[in-house]
Amino acid sequence: MAASAVGPWSPEEWRSLEPYLHGIDLYNFAYWWEAHEEMESLWHAAGRTTPHARFVQGIIHVAAANLNFHRGKRAAGRRQALHGIQRLSGCAGRIWMGIQVDDFVRQVEDYVTDRAPRPALIELRFDPTR
Repeated sequence: MAASAVGPWSPEEWRSLEPYLHGIDLYNFAYWWEAHEEMESLWHAAGRTTPHARFVQGIIHVAAANLNFHRGKRAAGRRQALHGIQRLSGCAGRIWMGIQVDDFVRQVEDYVTDRAPRPALIELRFDPTR
């Protein structure tokens, strides 16, 4: 499966950004490699170093961490998770692109430190007041 082609985008567009929504679905259904590929197209299109590119890169790293854990490569998974958390930290304390970042990071940390039995899911909050 090829990743979606995407041009420049802004974080405010996330609700209608098909590659983002598709990447989140792939992630949540444990298609972590495919989610990584889909999100990578967004990372490139966002310029790799912008705040929203770093955020997407954080999700990419968490997907890679989950895949490593699934494959029994726990040390590699923990390293990837740490990289992901570092990139997501720029959006800490808020809902960014539909994700309550602090909750997601906490769930990732719980999984990679064996305090949770399964990988964190990404819940998109289309209504930021809930």
